[in-house]
Amino acid sequence: MRIRDMTQSAVIATFAFFHERTTMICTLLGLAAILTPLLVLFGLKFGVVSGMRERLERDPRIRILQPIGQGSYDSQWFATLRAQRGVAFLSPTTRFLAATISLQNPAHPERDAINAELVPTAPHDPLLPEADAEALAAQPVSPDMNIAISRPAADKLAASQGTVLDGRIGRMIDDQPQALSLKLTVSAVLPAISSDRMLAIVPLPLLLVAEDYREGFGVPELGGDGEARQQQGDRRFASFRLFADTIDNVAPLRDWLAERGVQAVTRGGEIDTVQRLDRDLGHLFLVLAALGAAGFLMSLTLGLWASIARQRRSLSLLRLIGYPAGAIALFPVVQGLWAALLSLLLSCAATFLSQPVIERMMSASLYQGDEIFRLYPSHIAVAAGATIACTVLAAAYGGLRAARIAPAEGLRYE
Repeated sequence: MRIRDMTQSAVIATFAFFHERTTMICTLLGLAAILTPLLVLFGLKFGVVSGMRERLERDPRIRILQPIGQGSYDSQWFATLRAQRGVAFLSPTTRFLAATISLQNPAHPERDAINAELVPTAPHDPLLPEADAEALAAQPVSPDMNIAISRPAADKLAASQGTVLDGRIGRMIDDQPQALSLKLTVSAVLPAISSDRMLAIVPLPLLLVAEDYREGFGVPELGGDGEARQQQGDRRFASFRLFADTIDNVAPLRDWLAERGVQAVTRGGEIDTVQRLDRDLGHLFLVLAALGAAGFLMSLTLGLWASIARQRRSLSLLRLIGYPAGAIALFPVVQGLWAALLSLLLSCAATFLSQPVIERMMSASLYQGDEIFRLYPSHIAVAAGATIACTVLAAAYGGLRAARIAPAEGLRYE
C-alpha cells in the first residue's frame, strides 16, 4: 500500500465530506449537541468546585486544627506529629493564661489597651509571608522586638506597619502586682482572612519567657527579677498550633490526634461540603460523559455507515481502478475526523458564548471573586483527545465495511 494512495484517498474523502453540505451540517449539529452540554458541565465543575476549594485552601483558618483544652507534650510527641503526612506547620505553645499580653498605642492614648493572645511563629507560618515569619522567628528575646498583629488588633489600636506599641506582661508576687514593659514594633498586619481574634505573632522564646515570668521566675532578658528557672529534662508544652497542608488532610490529622486522646476543633463541615460536591459532580460528569460518549459513538457510527452506503458506488470504482483496501478503509476515518474536529470547534464556540449567560445566572449564589466557569486549553485538549479516540473507534467499523467493497460492484452500476 503506497503513501500516495493513502494521501489521495484522504483528499478524495475530504472533498466528498464537504460536498454533501446538508449531510455535513446535520452531522455536525448532531455531534455538537452531544459535546456542548459535556463541555459546559466540565467548565462548571472546574469553575465552581475548584474555585470553592481554592478559596478554602487560601483561608488558613480552614486548615487549622485547634486542640481543645490543654495537655502535656514533649519534644518526642511533637517530632512524631511533625512526621505525619499532611502537616504544613506545627509549633508548641504555652498555657493559655500565660500566652497573653497587654498592648496599647502610645500615639493614641485615648484608645483602650487590648489583651492580645501571644501566638508563636516559625518558618512556613500560614498566617504570614515566608520572609516575615523567618524574620520574626529569628529574633532574640529583648525589650525591643518586632511583632505581627491581626487585623482586628490593628483596627482596635489604630496601628499599622511601623507603629511602635507599648507591651505589658503582668504577674502577682505576694499579692503585689509586677509587670514587664516592652517596646514592640509592628512589622506586619495579618490580612483580615487570617484571623478574627486579637493576635500578636511573636517568636516562641518570648512565650517561654512570659510563662516563666508569670510563674514567678526571673527573666533577665526582659529585666524581670527572680530566681532562674531550673529546667530538668525536656520542657513540656500545654498546647500547639497545627495547620494541614491541604483541606483533604485536615480530617486524617484530626483522627490521628483523636486516637491519642487529643480532641481538636476543625472546620470539617465546610470542608466536607466542598469535598462532597466535588465528588458528586465528578460522578455525575463520569455518568454523563459515558452516556455522551455512547451517543457520540452511535451517532457517528450510523452517520459513517450511511455515508458509506451512499458512496458505495464511488468507493467500488476506486477499488476498480486500483486503490487498495487499506486506502478505501481510510475513507470513513478521514470523514469521521473532519466531523469530530469541526463539531468540537462548534461545541467550544457554543460553550464560550453561553459562558456570560451562565455567570449571570449563578453569580448571586457564589462568593465574590469565585470563578463560576473555568475551561482551560488543557481541558479542551482532553476533550479533543477523547473525541478523536471515539471517532477512530467508530470509524474503524466503517472502515472495515468500506474495505470489504468489491471492485466488481462498480461495474454493476454501468
